[in-house]
Amino acid sequence: MIEVKKLAQNLIDMRRPKKNLRKGVIDAPTSPDQEKYPWGIKLNLGKDEIKKLGLKTDSRKIGDKVTIVAQAEISSLSESQSMNGEDQRDMGIQITKMKII
Repeated sequence: MIEVKKLAQNLIDMRRPKKNLRKGVIDAPTSPDQEKYPWGIKLNLGKDEIKKLGLKTDSRKIGDKVTIVAQAEISSLSESQSMNGEDQRDMGIQITKMKII
């Protein structure tokens, strides 16, 4: 199995390129981070999930970095083309097991 530290060295920055930022346009329900990161890649954990993962929120603050180790399955795939010829591809990924370090 690949070591977590080795994987962390090859992480891809998911920030949206500045040219793709559309001031005042929101693609979907979002947060202030919408300008930096695309909708759909943010995880929201509720009270039950926080408890199940054994996380302590009282010792954390906004902006802290965490490492997520997860197993997931592809839940959907779609491909389409619009009238202007622009291709659209989507992949749904359902996390089935995870750990936050």
